[in-house]
Amino acid sequence: METNKLEAVQAKISQLKRGEQFASREEIAQLVDILWDGEVIEEVFEASDSDGLSRGMIFVTNQRLITILKVCLTSESGLFIRKKCLIEVNEFSYKEIFDVYPEGFGKITIESTRYNRNFSFILRDGSQDRDFCDYIDSKLL
Repeated sequence: METNKLEAVQAKISQLKRGEQFASREEIAQLVDILWDGEVIEEVFEASDSDGLSRGMIFVTNQRLITILKVCLTSESGLFIRKKCLIEVNEFSYKEIFDVYPEGFGKITIESTRYNRNFSFILRDGSQDRDFCDYIDSKLL
């Protein structure tokens, strides 16, 4: 059953105008456990956290906004170099978002009641910031 859901997610993403280049990314596999029944991916954006340390994707669905960002940490001890990757998932139902706005150069800030704080990220394609905010604003109405 999980394989069918993953295939459905990959098929949907490949239909999106920016989705094809992300079809093999780790973040897509995470969606199998994250998406609700009946939830449909409408838009996909590549992004990083506001510090540029984590990279991943932003998924806009018919029910909420989902960010899946991955940060890889390396540590050295003697002859060994260890690399550990952590995945951070944030989700915002449209009822919990009360404002979304661009701050320039692709940076987007979301004000939400969910985490009682502002959440920011940077779109890889900085020219999409206004379109992204307008799209999310249309969901908030």
